[in-house]
Amino acid sequence: MKKTIQILLYLACCSLSGCGMLATPHRVTIPHQSLQKVLVIDQETKQPIAGATVACQMYEYENWMKPVPFWGVASPTNTAAFQVTDLPYQKVWSWQAVSQDEGIFLIEPKKKTGWTQVWFPLPLPLGWFLYRTFDGRVAASAPHHDTVWISNPVAANQSGFSSGRFSENSERFFTIEEEQVTIMLPKETPSHNNAIDGDL
Repeated sequence: MKKTIQILLYLACCSLSGCGMLATPHRVTIPHQSLQKVLVIDQETKQPIAGATVACQMYEYENWMKPVPFWGVASPTNTAAFQVTDLPYQKVWSWQAVSQDEGIFLIEPKKKTGWTQVWFPLPLPLGWFLYRTFDGRVAASAPHHDTVWISNPVAANQSGFSSGRFSENSERFFTIEEEQVTIMLPKETPSHNNAIDGDL
């Protein structure tokens, strides 16, 4: 009898507030195909930079909205602006790209399975879906240059690769094509104390 009452109470709560028992899986590739091959060049000279490095970061993501596209620029004197550990993520994986000739870097992609949790019959105040998935970003750095990073949804959410452009501001720092991203690092500026966060 006690167990029956517990079940009835549980079903009543589900009918009033929605129940997130239905979850659909989806595969996530970090980084996106167009971010797996990276050309790093100087913003002014358009030439490869000696000593440049490229890294990828992947982290668990849980939110009521899908991961949003973002990119940013941070001065080496303001490295805290790029610390992924400051973001609300529990697990973070980082790995380096392999350097090739002429400023080209190759990143080994990682695949994970995420879940979209559906709340029914009524949504919670924040929405119908809870996304338990993975997100990530690619970052290029070089001595005496600012760091430029690009998040996975920037490439995954674009409608086409024909122009490789997003906005007048972003094209100063990167262009994305179907098989490659070109990141143009600006020279380090001593007065650059804050990160430049770009939205698309």
